[in-house]
Amino acid sequence: MAETRIIHGFHAVTARIRQNADSVLEIYVDSQRRDPRARDLLKLAETSGVRIVPVDGKRLDGMAGKSGHQGVAARVDAALKVIHLDDVLDTLTEPALLLVLLGVIKGGIDYHGQHHLGLLAVSMVLTGMQMLFIGLVADLIDKRMKL
Repeated sequence: MAETRIIHGFHAVTARIRQNADSVLEIYVDSQRRDPRARDLLKLAETSGVRIVPVDGKRLDGMAGKSGHQGVAARVDAALKVIHLDDVLDTLTEPALLLVLLGVIKGGIDYHGQHHLGLLAVSMVLTGMQMLFIGLVADLIDKRMKL
């Protein structure tokens, strides 16, 4: 059996179902949530063939640890799937605002770099960006140019 892990929060679970529904083994939804956001997630899960397990908030608290679960968690295949930018763009149903950073982590990342990436992530949320891609393409280009 494949190794699994728990993800939680509406954005994480919804994005995983949209991008790779086959890797979502089941979602756990707080049985007290009846708001539009929960209904939309349940509808997406049903149409994607994902098993839905109603649970109480305490079980979700245990699954998510100290992090806020927003009333939803999912058990997913822990194997990392390589996702290409073209694949993601093909799945978009509306125009999206993306931030693509290439070669910014050249040679590793220190504390200040982590801080700056965190600021970029916060700025993305505040401006409504949907995705952040961080790639090392520039490192590959540098290596090819030295040949």
